[in-house]
Amino acid sequence: MVKIMQRNLHLGYGYTALAYFGITSLWVIFLQQRGLSLVQIGLCESVFHLTSLLSEVPSGMLADRFGYKIVLMGGRVAAIVHAIIMLMATNFWWFALGFVLQAWAYNLQSGTIEALLYDSLAENHATERFPVVTKNMNMIIEIATPVGFCWLAA
Repeated sequence: MVKIMQRNLHLGYGYTALAYFGITSLWVIFLQQRGLSLVQIGLCESVFHLTSLLSEVPSGMLADRFGYKIVLMGGRVAAIVHAIIMLMATNFWWFALGFVLQAWAYNLQSGTIEALLYDSLAENHATERFPVVTKNMNMIIEIATPVGFCWLAA
C-alpha cells in the first residue's frame, strides 16, 4: 500500500508540473498576433472565467461520480483540444470555444488531484502528511509556470 501511495504522490507531482507548464501569461500577445482586438481578448477572458465559475461544482460532481483518474484524463484531453484550437483558430468564435475548453480543463483538475492524493494518504493512515503534499504541489506550480513560460518564449 505504501508503494502505491508513493507512486500516486510522484504521479500527482508530475501531473501538476505538466499541467502548469505553459504560456497562459502570453495569451494577450498571442491573441493580438492572431488578429483579435483588445475587446475580443477581454471577451475571451470573460468567457474563460464565466465558464470556470459555472463549471466548478459540476466538475467536482463528475469526479465523485466517475472517479478522479477519469476526470483528470478528461481535463488533459480538454487542454489538448484547447491547444489545437488555439493554434488553428481563425476567428473570435473559435478562440472563445478554446477558452471554454481551457476553463473545463482547469475545472476538471481543480481540486481533483488534491482529492486523489489525500485519498491515497488516507488509505495509508498518513493524512498528517497532506500539508507537506500541498506545499510540494504549490512549489511545483510556482516553478513550472515560469519555467514553461521561459522555455516556450525562448
